[in-house]
Amino acid sequence: EEARFRKTSADELAMLTLPSAWRFVWRALAVAISALALLRVSVGVAAWRAAECLERTKYEVIRKVGRGIEIRRYEPFLVAETTVPQAGASAVRASSLGFRTVAKYIFGGNSGAVKMKMTAPVTTSVSERGPARVSFVMQPSEYARTSQAPRPSDSAVKVKRVDGRLVAARSFSGPPPKDERVARERALLLKALDEAGLASAVLGGGETLVSGYHDPFMTPGPLRRNEVAVPLDPRAF
Repeated sequence: EEARFRKTSADELAMLTLPSAWRFVWRALAVAISALALLRVSVGVAAWRAAECLERTKYEVIRKVGRGIEIRRYEPFLVAETTVPQAGASAVRASSLGFRTVAKYIFGGNSGAVKMKMTAPVTTSVSERGPARVSFVMQPSEYARTSQAPRPSDSAVKVKRVDGRLVAARSFSGPPPKDERVARERALLLKALDEAGLASAVLGGGETLVSGYHDPFMTPGPLRRNEVAVPLDPRAF
């Protein structure tokens, strides 16, 4: 009888202890997940802050036409650019294939092994005619002329001057846009320009500029700044 009592007590204790152990495990997991989430947010915010401090191209907003669209006049600037013929009209494919090529130049793949400062934005240009292009802005305060820039080690990278241009641009948050999103944003731009009586100002060739101001991995989507733009004829303004 006493042995049976001891066995029964041990079984009851095990039944009471098991749920307690699982509760401890779940609580530990919840704490760990919360800590990881907090770390991810902290790192993301730090990445966003760092990107916000990068030197950027300068422009003047000369008109707004609704739907969050700005008509901008840019000051001249230099870019390090590579051409991606095999990308077709896909901004996603062009960015994937061209980004590393230009990044190598910025991070030391040049005649003086100069590691240049990052700037914003990184822009991908796709067109119905001709190859896609991926470009990094050269630090405006450091490089005013192409002769001042280090010579690229890779012949696929060219340093060129972009004269002050006029664009219609729309900014939006979120992850780097897929081609479908780029197409929707371009269509929205063209519709808004048409409604504003500016359809004739859009340059021919179907060029679309897709820009990202923050890294595609660490910065949280709601904090990322993306843009889709179309070039305009300066003579229309």
